[in-house]
Amino acid sequence: MDGDDIVAVSIVGEFDLADEARMDLAVDFVVGLQIPNVLIDLSRCEFVDATGLRMLLRAQQRIERANARLAVLSPLPRVRRVMDITGISGRLPMTDDRDAALAGLREFAARDGGG
Repeated sequence: MDGDDIVAVSIVGEFDLADEARMDLAVDFVVGLQIPNVLIDLSRCEFVDATGLRMLLRAQQRIERANARLAVLSPLPRVRRVMDITGISGRLPMTDDRDAALAGLREFAARDGGG
């Protein structure tokens, strides 16, 4: 947890089919917490395949359906390139700066009445 109003999920190493069940459980847990802001931290993700990209989009849908806001901390350059080529980076709210992402989520929550 990153404060009372933000929860962070970190993806470390490879993010692929082997992680699908674990990611589903993580998103279930996060949604169940009813915390208004979620940060998915990809800054230490070294590889992502099509399944990983699909999981990110599915996580975004589930988080937004739960009336929470999502921010994605940008991945390493080679992962960012895959996301750019596939168009995924244009569909996810991404930032390169963790502090800016957290501040943006908190600002949105404050404007939205606390979540």
